[in-house]
Amino acid sequence: MVPQSLWGWNLRAMLRREDWDRIRRDAYRRAGYRCRICGGAGPDHPVEADEGWAYDDTRFVQVLKGVIALCPDCHAVRHWGRSMATGKEQHVLRWLAWINGWTYAEARVCADEAMALWHWRSGHTDWTCDIRWVEKVFGVRPVADAMDRAAATQQGLIALARQSRDGEMR
Repeated sequence: MVPQSLWGWNLRAMLRREDWDRIRRDAYRRAGYRCRICGGAGPDHPVEADEGWAYDDTRFVQVLKGVIALCPDCHAVRHWGRSMATGKEQHVLRWLAWINGWTYAEARVCADEAMALWHWRSGHTDWTCDIRWVEKVFGVRPVADAMDRAAATQQGLIALARQSRDGEMR
């Protein structure tokens, strides 16, 4: 899961709309408009684009490795924190269990381990974001106000997480 200090640092926020559209549509075409994890497709739209990140936990660098097509359910698993914040936790856990041939309890353990790693990573606020992959593969660069746009997206996501947390406390 993306460390909190990097929430909002995604290609959609950092690139021109037409560049992001070209990149995500390329991912859809490469996958044959099917999910790269389960092979399925969503009911309203077949697939969504998801950035694949690697994390250097020593240098605190998030490195973009590519963009893939996922069905909405697999995408929700990859965005576990958002799924929890939007009340989809049970559905997503059941999907995670089904995809991996696990029990619900095994999926819960996986989610709990991911959350523990997220807490550790989020305890570090000096993360940087490396998107050279998109520059190299597609020849596009971030927009001039990319940092401002990412920060605005981040604030919205933090507000959503707080709202979810506050709702649970009641």
